[in-house]
Amino acid sequence: MVTIVCKNCNAIIEHDDDEKVRTVYSLCEECKKDVSGEENGRERTES
Repeated sequence: MVTIVCKNCNAIIEHDDDEKVRTVYSLCEECKKDVSGEENGRERTES
């Protein structure tokens, strides 16, 4: 069970494709769409 917590909107997405139980902080599909473009470039320069 993989629990994905969206870093942007805190949505929780669960996947059953992994035997280990873990939590991943990532972006959900909606936020990935939102940040593609100028937002994405700005995030890269900050990190």
